Amino acid sequence: MKWLLAAFAAVSCCGTTAVATISDRPGPADYGGANVRLTVKREGNDNLRARSEAAAPNLASAGPPGDPPCAFGPTGCNPPIVQFKAVPKACTVLDFELRVRVRSPVRMRVVRIVVRNRTLIETRRKRFRVRIPARRFPPGSYGIRGIAIDRFDIRGEKIRDFERCTIV
Repeated sequence: MKWLLAAFAAVSCCGTTAVATISDRPGPADYGGANVRLTVKREGNDNLRARSEAAAPNLASAGPPGDPPCAFGPTGCNPPIVQFKAVPKACTVLDFELRVRVRSPVRMRVVRIVVRNRTLIETRRKRFRVRIPARRFPPGSYGIRGIAIDRFDIRGEKIRDFERCTIV
C-alpha cells in the first residue's frame, strides 16, 4: 500500500500579520486533521517575527478540556445511537432474532451485544442480526445491552428488556 502525503494551505493577511494554516485535509481547519499554524508578524522596518504552533482542530462541538476529540464536524461528538428491532413485547419461550442498527457518522471500533453478562457478538458492522437464545434462560426478565464505541472512543449504549415466560 502506498501512502500519499498532501498538504493544503490557507493564508490570511491582516495589516502587518500573515497567518498560514497548513493541514493534511482540504477545506477549513474546522474539519479535523493535523494542522500547523504559522504566524509571521512584521516588527519595525526590517524585522520579522515568526511563530509556529500545532493547531488543534477548531471544532464547534469541542467541549471543555478533557472531553474526547470530535470527528469531522459538530455531529462527530454525538455518541453512536444503537437501535434494536424485533424484540418481543410480550413474554416469550422461543429464541428470537434481534436486528441491530448503529447510527454514527464515523466508523465503529466495536459493537457488542451482551445478555446475562455474556457477549453474544462483537463486530465492527453498523447493521447485523443476532440470535438471542431465550429458551435457554430460566424464567424472568433480561436486558439486552448494545454497546457501540466509535473510532474516537465515543461510546453509545442502549438497554432493552424482554421477558422469558414459564412453560405451562
